[in-house]
Amino acid sequence: DATLKLWDLATGSQLATLTGHSGAVYAVAISPDCKKAVSASMNTLKLWDLEQGRELATLSGHSSSVRAVAIAPDGKRAVSAS
Repeated sequence: DATLKLWDLATGSQLATLTGHSGAVYAVAISPDCKKAVSASMNTLKLWDLEQGRELATLSGHSSSVRAVAIAPDGKRAVSAS
């Protein structure tokens, strides 16, 4: 449904629905501090603030669907694969 859902694992309750992608979301990576996430869809990635539940940026450059994303251990870089 082109969304990300944020869940409380202790209670099983949904905390937020993050919207902004125009197509299916294929991959998500969480920053080491658990404050940010990067999601992959179509030919873009989105950077999210998980504490505020909002989109921070759209990252583009791929010409086809992005199927994988990872965040470096320092939380300062991400790598995506299409």
